[in-house]
Amino acid sequence: MEMVRRMLQEREYVLTDDAQNHIRDHLQRIRSENQGTFSNGRYIRNMIEEAIRIQAVRLLRDETFDKESLVTIKRSDLQFHTSHVKVT
Repeated sequence: MEMVRRMLQEREYVLTDDAQNHIRDHLQRIRSENQGTFSNGRYIRNMIEEAIRIQAVRLLRDETFDKESLVTIKRSDLQFHTSHVKVT
């Protein structure tokens, strides 16, 4: 989770508590399924970039442009079940 926090901080984004728990659970599952073959940094970077794209679409759709909304990643922005991000 430290890598997730650092990458989000560099991009000036924050996670809701629910989103943070969702990422933690997802990463634990991925690590257990892919022991020895999990490329942590690349996967996390791609996951964050995808969440930012999904967040942008959500904000445009909802016409929500206040500062807090613009920097907050919600659980709904983390769509692991339909994600194009692959574990390498």
